[in-house]
Amino acid sequence: MATAQAEVRRAPATASNGHAPRVRLHSEILPPDLGPATPAALRTSRRALAIMAVGIVIVQLISAPIGHRLDAIAHTGTDVYSLWEKYVTHPVPDILILGASPARTDVDEGILSGDLTALIGRPVRAETMGFPGENPLFLDALMYRIMKRTPHPKLIALTTIGPDLSENCFLCNVAVNPGLWDISDLTDPGFVQLALHVSPNPSWLAIGWALPVFAYYSSLIALQCVAYDAGRSVSTKVIGRIPRQLQNPTPCETLAAYKWGTQSTMTPGDFTGSLDTYRIGMLKYDVSPRIYSSVADMIARARAGGSKVVFLRPPLHPALLASFPGQVQTSKQSVDAIAGQLNLNVIDFSDAMPYDPNLWVDALHLDRQGAGVFAPQLAGALATALGS
Repeated sequence: MATAQAEVRRAPATASNGHAPRVRLHSEILPPDLGPATPAALRTSRRALAIMAVGIVIVQLISAPIGHRLDAIAHTGTDVYSLWEKYVTHPVPDILILGASPARTDVDEGILSGDLTALIGRPVRAETMGFPGENPLFLDALMYRIMKRTPHPKLIALTTIGPDLSENCFLCNVAVNPGLWDISDLTDPGFVQLALHVSPNPSWLAIGWALPVFAYYSSLIALQCVAYDAGRSVSTKVIGRIPRQLQNPTPCETLAAYKWGTQSTMTPGDFTGSLDTYRIGMLKYDVSPRIYSSVADMIARARAGGSKVVFLRPPLHPALLASFPGQVQTSKQSVDAIAGQLNLNVIDFSDAMPYDPNLWVDALHLDRQGAGVFAPQLAGALATALGS
């Protein structure tokens, strides 16, 4: 300590610029003072910053298409962007079934279209857009985009299973912004205004528009699925089997979209997990004025475009109906009340399918076989609604 104090006392009284010098304690372990930057150093620094800026711009430009591709892998082609692109690149269907994921898993488009054609006596095409966890806030903005495209579907069936109408469904609210990013048209001020209005977090929505890398970083989970698939393929060819470390399902393989076409029998884990999802979604059930407003707005948009609209309750597993009778009844009463206020018919198939585990992905979703069995019942109800 005495040495350091002595060094401080011996410091010159003034520096070359006339000011008191900056005393550096412990200078023996600190890097030396940097001298003034040379012209070459300045040029190198500016060049590095420019390259970094260009890199950031490039990352933003490519993050959206890469994110879309990874999302398609993760969701087996049932992500919002893929379903929307399918809709806008195909002829407008006669009947559109719209809502959360059961709107897609419970309907086999080919079988349903064939049954409708046979019943009505002319070609009728049905199409589905079912999005995991989405609620009326997202569907309101989606209906805006649907009605921007002509012609319009003759009939739109809006599915609801209960949690998707609750303001307190956390999983439903979390899904809104990602869905809005995937259907965005930033050249349309009307859409931008509506999206900001319905978004549970408008600031984060705007950040995702400005910096797509933040909107699509979650799609990187698909890389794990791709790596697992590659590892399984190589292992099978090299050692003739899949190592135990690669036998567990990937995050992509746990989704109903993946299981819909690949799984023949519902597993106990699928069943109990879906019951938990329903229970959590129905906690503090509340169809808030905001949710009701979005429902009323999207129905008004559809009707203004000349489309008929009905509510559709898709099948629920008999054990779910038995486990949550109060919650199921509460959601039915709220849907019936909204339907009465908006002059809508309700098609109720909540108890239309048997217990058979070969027909279900889980307690909330039919599998491919179940959708085929359900198709004739659904076709009859939609044919009636279309002709009424």
